[in-house]
Amino acid sequence: MSEPEDREVRREAERRADMIVGLREHVVIYVVGMLIILGVWIYVAHHFRNYFPWFLFPMFGWGFALLFHARSVYGPRRKSRGRENLVQREMERLKAESIEMAKRTGEIGPEELWSVEPPALDRSEPSPPHEAEE
Repeated sequence: MSEPEDREVRREAERRADMIVGLREHVVIYVVGMLIILGVWIYVAHHFRNYFPWFLFPMFGWGFALLFHARSVYGPRRKSRGRENLVQREMERLKAESIEMAKRTGEIGPEELWSVEPPALDRSEPSPPHEAEE
């Protein structure tokens, strides 16, 4: 790989590592928070003889949010691939526009046009649908 590609891969790896660390922190905070809430419920239930299991509401609500967080970290990454494709297409379009504008304004002469590489058209066959990554 070239150096810019290495930097891109490293940046993506760092982003993914940060996401995983964030999820681990979220799980630890969830467990500690649930233990505190459960302790409060046990105290209230024993002291006031009120055994309604209200601790289940925050447990399931927060747990549901934790599941969505985990899915965003470990779930399918179709969005990022789609976004990358959009970024590539937009970069090609902007490059073509800048070349066209340079031709119109005379910044690029006829002999220089041969040195400018036009954007590549993706004429490959569409790839099969991606399965969820593990």
